[in-house]
Amino acid sequence: MTQQPVSAATPPWIARQPLSTIYTLYYVATILARIPYWTLKFGLFSSLRPVPTWTFKQSLMATLTKVLVHMACVTEKPTRLSLEPGKAKGKETFCIAPTASKADYVGPLKSSVVSPAPVGITCFTAPTTTATHEKPPSSSMVMLHVHGGGFVLGDGRGAQMGYGASMLLEHAGVACVYSPQYRLACRPDPVPFPGALQDVLTSYLYLVRGLGIPAGRVVLSGDSAGANLARGPGVAVGRARPLPRPGTGRHVQPALPDRHPAPSFVRWGAAAYSRLVPASDPYISPLGHPFVTPVPLFVNLGAAEVLELDGARWAREMRTVETCGEKRKNDIELHYEDGAPHDTLLVGANLGWEDSVREVTTKIGEFIRRKSIV
Repeated sequence: MTQQPVSAATPPWIARQPLSTIYTLYYVATILARIPYWTLKFGLFSSLRPVPTWTFKQSLMATLTKVLVHMACVTEKPTRLSLEPGKAKGKETFCIAPTASKADYVGPLKSSVVSPAPVGITCFTAPTTTATHEKPPSSSMVMLHVHGGGFVLGDGRGAQMGYGASMLLEHAGVACVYSPQYRLACRPDPVPFPGALQDVLTSYLYLVRGLGIPAGRVVLSGDSAGANLARGPGVAVGRARPLPRPGTGRHVQPALPDRHPAPSFVRWGAAAYSRLVPASDPYISPLGHPFVTPVPLFVNLGAAEVLELDGARWAREMRTVETCGEKRKNDIELHYEDGAPHDTLLVGANLGWEDSVREVTTKIGEFIRRKSIV
């Protein structure tokens, strides 16, 4: 995949070969050695689980996920993206969205260092749907969902987004889920801010201009870091009148979770993504930077996230926004997943949160139908 020539920061010594491989082998061995201890600890004593109400499977899998993510952070695992279609499974198709006009990338999306680039998009459809990239559905809502991964992991394809997309298709009632493969801020081809945000806008404009899907039928959605990115086009749309406005939006506030994933993951992603601008930039840090939007917002938070308070604070900030001496109200709905960790839409199948994901995606569908003007 062609990236912009942004040099990577010097990786820590442990991320260099052969030290990275040695460390990985050592760390995997320590994990295997600890599994019997965790099995007894979480199996015999519910009070010793990360959250006492979690099941044994949830506790064990969340702990394993946390240490594996930490290992990837220490070695700053490189991710190389490709615009090749690859092997699609089931009702998946892949296409490449070309860049839009330069005039569309306004404000912070305009950079002298990072330029817009073509974006690979995976289209997920329900088994009974015949829609493809070449022939989008003629009616009902579609979703542009931006995957999580701390700006340094993931590609939005079936291996990562297959479960979440299937749940959204089944329970949210959308006809298609389009998942963009935005450029990452990690090695070997790092593209920091605003690269990923440019790619999300490119994907959105491809849906409404390239595929001819009415803007009012597009739901902007995202999980974790993807929620941060899904928020960006809403700001850009509000500042550039020629851009078509989406219908309804789902926003999951990115937060540092209590027990999953590791805090080191958030630090790595934030440092890599904000290399060219301060991390306090409004397009990177939502908290304290509310904005007025005509798009209804659905916010989902896991009740077990350590920054749940910050997420709830952001929702309060977005409800009433003071601009030009006038208070404006946004249409925003806040939903909690009882006792849930961070980003169950992404990891719910592995961690044992299927019922919770089913409830959330059903709520999203109800929200879309209630707020849709189509």
